[in-house]
Amino acid sequence: MWFTTDELDLLVGTNLALAHKQERDRLQRLYDTIFPAIYEAHASNATLFPKEFFTFQNLCWARSVYVSRGFRGTLFCQLK
Repeated sequence: MWFTTDELDLLVGTNLALAHKQERDRLQRLYDTIFPAIYEAHASNATLFPKEFFTFQNLCWARSVYVSRGFRGTLFCQLK
């Protein structure tokens, strides 16, 4: 999730480039689906889920921490 543009350019045509794009797209769909619903459900208490903390960047970071610790990836829901 943390490749620079130059590094991604070097990966073009590899399985890692495709896997990176697929995972990033999956996380974007997850974020676009879940976080608007969370914000709407808790609109009366905006301090509970402050938007400045619950960003796509932070979701990517949290996912990186989770998978780098050897946990099984099934905790994150599967989006179709």
